[in-house]
Amino acid sequence: MPARSVVVSGAGTGTGRAVAARFAAAGDAVLLVGRRGDVLERPAAAMGAAAAGRRRTVAADLATPEGAQRAAAAAIGRPVHAVVHAAGGVDRAGTRTRRRSRPAGSGTCAPTS
Repeated sequence: MPARSVVVSGAGTGTGRAVAARFAAAGDAVLLVGRRGDVLERPAAAMGAAAAGRRRTVAADLATPEGAQRAAAAAIGRPVHAVVHAAGGVDRAGTRTRRRSRPAGSGTCAPTS
């Protein structure tokens, strides 16, 4: 049984990918959330066979109500101990990839209980 259950947004690349890998390496169950399912498969596969039963992916754009609902539905059925919101970022030119409002506290890691 995993020590904790963690949801990581932006888990396909960058900080989100690194954070998800660290939680998985610690033996935690990780739900990897990102806009592009094909991109999420790479870090999930890199976690290896040992983490196979403890990792799941869900393609969801958290900037939309539908995406947020999809991610929440994937997390239902088990307690969530931490949420790391690492979605969003910059492109190679240093500008935001998408302009959108972000919820207060985004880009933070906090326990849920």
